[in-house]
Amino acid sequence: MRIFKPNSELSKYYSFIFRLPGYYVVILLIISVNLLFFVHIGYNILIYIIYFILVFLTVSVYGLLSNSPYKRLKRSLFLALMTETYAFIIGFFDVGLGIVSSTVMIIIGLLGVDGTSIRKYILSIIPPLLVLLVFNMYNYILLLLVPILLDYIIYKIMSTHKIGRYPAPDIGSMFVRNILERKRDIEKVFEDLGEEEIVNPRIIYNDNELFMLYSDIHYGPFSNTGSSMLPTLLYEKLKNKYSSVVVLHGMGSHDRNISTFKETIRFIDYIIKNIDDTNSEHIKFHGYERISDGEWDLLLLVFNKLSMIFVSRSEGIDDLPYELQKEYELKAAQAGLGDLILIDCHNHELESKPNIDALRKLLDKAIDRISEIKADNNEKTLIYRAKTIKIRSPGVIGSNIILIQLGDKPEKLLSLIYISGNNMEPGLREKIRKVLSEKYGIDQKSIEVFTNDEHTETGIYASTIYIPVQYNDKLLTAILEGYKDLLGKEFKKDLKYKKLSIKTKLMKNTAWKLLELVHKPFKLSLILVWSYILLTPFVLFLIKELFII
Repeated sequence: MRIFKPNSELSKYYSFIFRLPGYYVVILLIISVNLLFFVHIGYNILIYIIYFILVFLTVSVYGLLSNSPYKRLKRSLFLALMTETYAFIIGFFDVGLGIVSSTVMIIIGLLGVDGTSIRKYILSIIPPLLVLLVFNMYNYILLLLVPILLDYIIYKIMSTHKIGRYPAPDIGSMFVRNILERKRDIEKVFEDLGEEEIVNPRIIYNDNELFMLYSDIHYGPFSNTGSSMLPTLLYEKLKNKYSSVVVLHGMGSHDRNISTFKETIRFIDYIIKNIDDTNSEHIKFHGYERISDGEWDLLLLVFNKLSMIFVSRSEGIDDLPYELQKEYELKAAQAGLGDLILIDCHNHELESKPNIDALRKLLDKAIDRISEIKADNNEKTLIYRAKTIKIRSPGVIGSNIILIQLGDKPEKLLSLIYISGNNMEPGLREKIRKVLSEKYGIDQKSIEVFTNDEHTETGIYASTIYIPVQYNDKLLTAILEGYKDLLGKEFKKDLKYKKLSIKTKLMKNTAWKLLELVHKPFKLSLILVWSYILLTPFVLFLIKELFII
């Protein structure tokens, strides 16, 4: 199946990440490579086989004892194979030099994943040292200090780039450990540099069917860190009580991530604790309307105490400034319109830079239109129904899609299609609206499709930063069939609304500092690492010749 990959500014860095093949493939590769070596050098391959075994045993035992990512034997096998291959190539010219030079592979493999320390430097030279001793190549032993010295120089150069007290190489190792083992070490950086702030979640809910959360935070930065998993975690906590759980994405970006997973759990527990009737208000309905300027498309959903503006864009969105929420929340309050939340629909991968000034102009019109709708003072009973469908489809996180109809009359209902995922392939929103319109005779303006921009699956794939919700016939068929089931459900009338407030620690500027840290030293790190791999044998050769070792 063709997979649409996002054109994110971070995507190019993920092109360097690869996934190891299965055990059988790795073992077959090891056998094939060693047979090839045997063809070239015959029984002299013994030194390389022993070296391979020593590297594998050293790294795998270390991995098991220290709970390192190398506790998985496939990784230890692959690192041993890379080290053996490097030693063999250089060994064409000088066997001892090949063994010593290949230490760079062990150092990069161990320290690049588990961080730099004296203990790991010592560990990395144990296999080559044993080989040199067993095969009586004593005059090469002192040369083992050279790869360590060169790596440490690179580490110190790269450590001039840092966030707070955390050097770039250490942050890089934490990130790698998260990719490999989902370890959350990197949250130490987020927590130390984050800032406490009061956030204002809103919940819309009934007693047992539909629960909607506007969290006032962002669901990032990646994988299982920060608040990336918040929508999934909330669903898991509420699924036995509510058949449909919707988590809305507001304004703001990674600056509004909760700093740690632990703090996210506390946030969710606070939300669940407040699902009661204390300070809640029953929702009355005024109406809905859509306004557009060609670039921006706004769906206005107006209730008695709350108005919601769903923001879409013809060429996509990749997070909008949180200042817009504060600005228009204040304007709505000053106009006597009650509470207002802006929802970033994340229903089309970004294809061009958005015009925020044009959005502001349209939002001003939206405020005026909400004022006009409310001026009619025509509160109506809200009717609604919801249906959750399960569909395994690329980009759909947790297999959850929720279909909602709401309004005041069965013949004039708004249809909301909520897909749990990180944005959508361009054009998919339009396809979903079109097929629903054609199948059920619904005006496309009465249909909105949106995601929660959840980052649970961000930073876990090789070669791409994440996979947006993808177009496929199976997805469209599931939505059409689910909508048919939705039409058979009874309407309910008991939705309540509640505004909450909680202090939590957000990432704030740490998010942008991390992004800057990736951009600035990336090319330098590539140059230094490849120079280390390619030039170490020449440095060792020069030292060997100069000192006649």
